[in-house]
Amino acid sequence: MSDENKSLIQRLKHSARYEASNSTADPAQPNQSDATAPLEPEKRLGLLWTGNDGWLMTDGSLLIATDLDFYLSERLAPPPMTLDELGPELDLLMITHEHDDHFNARTVAELINKSHCHFLLPLSGMEKAVQIGIPDARRHPIKPGEHHTICGIDVLALRALHGHIGNSIYKGANLDDCGYYFELAGQTVYQPGDTVLLQEHLEMPPVDLLFVSPTEHNTYIQPSIDLIQAIHPNHIFCQHFNTYRTNPDNAFWTRGYPQELKAGLLEEVQSRLTIPKQGEIYLL
Repeated sequence: MSDENKSLIQRLKHSARYEASNSTADPAQPNQSDATAPLEPEKRLGLLWTGNDGWLMTDGSLLIATDLDFYLSERLAPPPMTLDELGPELDLLMITHEHDDHFNARTVAELINKSHCHFLLPLSGMEKAVQIGIPDARRHPIKPGEHHTICGIDVLALRALHGHIGNSIYKGANLDDCGYYFELAGQTVYQPGDTVLLQEHLEMPPVDLLFVSPTEHNTYIQPSIDLIQAIHPNHIFCQHFNTYRTNPDNAFWTRGYPQELKAGLLEEVQSRLTIPKQGEIYLL
């Protein structure tokens, strides 16, 4: 099958499984390889951004996702694939908290029927999960500080404390909300979800791939810089920006500042930061 006839999901998994190493290429640039060229088998971590905190990640075999929202009406553009395309391939969806831009009810309801994926979610999202109808056998609750092995991946839940306007703590913040630290394709990954900067984030184990949310209600600009300086990730991908229509009432969570974050980093660190485009394939 030619590359242009493959679905985006198939191309993502194929690239992670077979992309040959290239020491002169920037690993955080979209994959432009010639699918017809001879490839040296080598597993890589493949990434694809679906908007907001929604990511697809694969080692070429397992396909996992975080915080998928395919349907909020405020989206600026539709996601880069349909759930009919994604569902049959998806193994695991990690959900960080119950807000609909992260735990989208319609998205999850469709995945229940269009996939056999498992759902890892915090205790704060369990009531919503039951209401939507996630089957008991596919619903895996976790709380901060716990490890859970699911789909062969050992996941550590770190506390997430939801922020608000002016980088304040949201009055409805739930201490059961989670971020996730795990390993895939030999690389450690941290997906923080929605959270201000906490001490345990600064003290986490080494991270190869950090997703960072430079919005007013998350780690914004200077706290994001502080986190990056503390844990020294090899790759930094911005998220939670350019996904939803912004107005004065929602700007604190819809408007991100990735360029401002990049400008505040040392030059050698700037080269490790990627401001992604939705639907592009990235290989690490």
